[in-house]
Amino acid sequence: MKEIITDSCTVLTEKKSKFITRLYKISSVQQVDEILKEIRALEKGATHNCYAWRLAEKQSVAEGRSDDGEPSGTAGQPMLSALSGEDVVNVLAIVTRYFGGIKLGTGGLVRIYSKCVKEALKDSGTQPFIIREYLNTHFIFQKHRIFNIFLINFLFHRSSVISQIHYIRFIISSFPKKKKQNS
Repeated sequence: MKEIITDSCTVLTEKKSKFITRLYKISSVQQVDEILKEIRALEKGATHNCYAWRLAEKQSVAEGRSDDGEPSGTAGQPMLSALSGEDVVNVLAIVTRYFGGIKLGTGGLVRIYSKCVKEALKDSGTQPFIIREYLNTHFIFQKHRIFNIFLINFLFHRSSVISQIHYIRFIISSFPKKKKQNS
């Protein structure tokens, strides 16, 4: 699996119709709804805001799509196919269309929506997707060597790697209250 390196925005024109493609890194379905709301407010004059998304879950990939008024299967599905064909996850693709007056036909729509996402993926760039888990723990600082042995053994059996370990040493001090002097 792969993920995009950075969000992107690309513009293509086909037979006088303008297609604005935006790719976003996402980590939840709630983000999909929030971003779509923002784009619809930003692109009020647009004819369509079609989208497709893929999210990595523990054992599978969740997906969603919408043709947003385009003929059924001509926008959302080709966009989703472009994302899944590149095996990209944790991504939302939105293609905003401003109709130029010339109909593209179903085949033309499928081609342009797929092309939009493929071009945007080139602009965003991709990198291997790594499942990240964070472990926070507290222990006595003098026992850090024992903890390291445990942690390395635990991660080895899970085929995981350690990217960073941070040690923070807390110093707790108490001071007696200053007595008031009688004047």
